[in-house]
Amino acid sequence: MPGREPSPRRDGYAPLRAYAAIGDGRTIALIAEDGSIDWLPLPNLDSPTVFAAVLDSETGGCFTLAPTAPFRVARRYLADTNVLETTFLTDDGEVRVVDAMTILDESLGPFRELQRRVEGIAGRVSMRWQLHPRFGYGQRPTRLELRAGVPIAVSGGDALAICAFDAGRPQIEGGVVGGCFETSPGSRSVVALCMAHQEPLLFPARAELDARFDRTVAAWRTWVAARAPVGPWQGAVTRSALALKLLVHAPSGAVAAQGTGRFTPSPERASQLAAFSHSASVGSRLPAHRAYASASYQQTCCTGSSGGTGSSRP
Repeated sequence: MPGREPSPRRDGYAPLRAYAAIGDGRTIALIAEDGSIDWLPLPNLDSPTVFAAVLDSETGGCFTLAPTAPFRVARRYLADTNVLETTFLTDDGEVRVVDAMTILDESLGPFRELQRRVEGIAGRVSMRWQLHPRFGYGQRPTRLELRAGVPIAVSGGDALAICAFDAGRPQIEGGVVGGCFETSPGSRSVVALCMAHQEPLLFPARAELDARFDRTVAAWRTWVAARAPVGPWQGAVTRSALALKLLVHAPSGAVAAQGTGRFTPSPERASQLAAFSHSASVGSRLPAHRAYASASYQQTCCTGSSGGTGSSRP
């Protein structure tokens, strides 16, 4: 897998083509080629964000995970899923990051959960992750604290646990939670975000995370197998169906118009949006100067996945 240089950011913003989407039938996260999650509304697609760097690279919030050294990157979705696989290649080695929004089942678990799973492939690669939680489009105050040694981000009735396994000892400093670790061939690390909304916050064991990840992959593949198309365009049609699947609210079957909100661009950002066909609505929840990337992420989510069946499964 040769990989390529990640798309450069401009004024801190990644271009449209740099994003891929993951989701669980309730919300969507956007992940740039450089390993940064720049968009995540919680608990639902129409909720305020905890990460919104796609709108405001300085105060919107993000979750970065990447090698500390310069790298090349290659990405794909695991076959017949909305689980994203990113391979980072450095001069020292190769590492794979697998990102998934796990799918709810009947067992006791977090209200929402995002897993970032890191696998060492070759050589030894130094990795760094940093979480900048900024609730309410970066407008609500966020408190960071430790509970039983687990970093917690709290804002009003929302709480987020950062559960790290073999991913370095988490540190809290200056409104950021982060850690460093080194991969080696066969090593496996996990950083999971476990969210609660007006309910107790759960700290899952690693075995629970592993089991939920495996069930999520199986659930996506079961969904695809039940409606797999035939013909020369089978792969493209399946990927398109998975992309649309992300936009369907699983409990109700309602289809969202897009994976993110619409915002009015500021005059200084208008020229950057000129290449996109985009109609902006008024009444943005963010100040206008923070609405740079709206066209980009609206179109990006069409490359992710969606669909709803009236149940908690995909």
